[in-house]
Amino acid sequence: MNPFRKAPLFRSLISYSYNNPPRFPLILGNDYAGTVHSTGTSVTTFSPGDRVFGLNLHGSACASYLLLTPSVGHTISLIPPSLSFPIAASLPCISQSIITAISQANASLPGGLKGKTVFVPAGLSGTGSLALQVLRRVYGAGKVITTVSTPKVSLLASLLGDGIVDQVIDYQKQNVVKEIGKGKVDFMLDTHFLAMSYLEVMRGEGKGLVLSLTGKSGSHLKEDWPETPWWLVKILDWVDALFVWRAGRWGVIYGM
Repeated sequence: MNPFRKAPLFRSLISYSYNNPPRFPLILGNDYAGTVHSTGTSVTTFSPGDRVFGLNLHGSACASYLLLTPSVGHTISLIPPSLSFPIAASLPCISQSIITAISQANASLPGGLKGKTVFVPAGLSGTGSLALQVLRRVYGAGKVITTVSTPKVSLLASLLGDGIVDQVIDYQKQNVVKEIGKGKVDFMLDTHFLAMSYLEVMRGEGKGLVLSLTGKSGSHLKEDWPETPWWLVKILDWVDALFVWRAGRWGVIYGM
């Protein structure tokens, strides 16, 4: 069974979005950050004046005021004191993607991610940079590896802090597989459709896990969006099967 089959939070959010389609005219924006103006009589967790941020599948975040009703269609949390509104507003969607993905990997690997070697290509992407910051601090990863382009090598430590990444590889000048070594990685989080190029670095014999954030199979898409065209379902299922087969040749488990 594919260990990445379930993503409870996002599956419920996507299901809600499908059953509650947007109405036009539509105000754009899903990630938001702001101050609570007022609350309903049943709200006890938040109060007027609270600094909050979250994700709203209805959109409407690019507005002066945003109305959130009790439903699975949104998430909301208090903003940590150290974060500004612009930074907080950039986090909800990518942070929930990352936490959902890494938590699934943590539950799938024997003993979790603690002490394991993790590889996140494209370390200064939105999802990649967030993943790097939680892998050791939250999940206890033993070794964290990433790739960046030449101009970004010197930026990584200054942007993310020291001790976050153990090995930084300049993919424009270095051979990524050679630098990491074959069969060294327990878990790869692929945020940029690069997994097939780096399968050699994964542990074989079913011990290596790859999770891609760049797509899903047609069958899984059909469950979330029943009106997905049959031909698109077939194409995505074929692509998924191809990647699973290619990973399987190296003894690696692959999930989208």
